Amino acid sequence: MADEEFTHDLTSLLVIAEDIRDGRRTAPFTSDELYRLCNELKRAIALLGANEGEFIVLEGEGDL
Repeated sequence: MADEEFTHDLTSLLVIAEDIRDGRRTAPFTSDELYRLCNELKRAIALLGANEGEFIVLEGEGDL
């Protein structure tokens, strides 16, 4: 299921954030990890807002 894949991706990135916060990882997010985190957060916001009639265009989607 696609939602499970997105949930897994976001969860894995949040684990990295927790590791950084808690000192288990000393390196900051890589640029790729930060890019993925932003996109996954936008996707989560879009999915949550869909029930309320909100619309968010994700990068690469809806381009003319």
